[in-house]
Amino acid sequence: MNTVIIAVICLDLHLHTPMYLFLCNLSVVDMCYTTVTIPKLLYILLSGNNTMPFTQCLIQMYFMFSADSAEVTILFIMAYDRYVAICHPLHYHQILSKKICILLILVTWIGGNINSSFLQVQS
Repeated sequence: MNTVIIAVICLDLHLHTPMYLFLCNLSVVDMCYTTVTIPKLLYILLSGNNTMPFTQCLIQMYFMFSADSAEVTILFIMAYDRYVAICHPLHYHQILSKKICILLILVTWIGGNINSSFLQVQS
């Protein structure tokens, strides 16, 4: 379902608005969750070997925390987007310009990775 959402948003030019840009990134985060956990889970279920080396666990935790941090930030940005659309409709395109939206997405992913790095250092 997430790939359909991403494809539709990318292909339809009418959906190139901040709300759909953030929705597309939320779909990417959801896909990251499954690609981080499902392969190892399937290996464990099919092989019966339920041990996991520390480095694999650390790497999986890093990407899981990174996706989690990005998701929380994207949900916050989506809430702010709706706030601006409702409370300041005449200034919406000025407040959330294309440049600002791309900057917010970059900050979301970079911040998620930095946050995940700090969590890994403390472990």
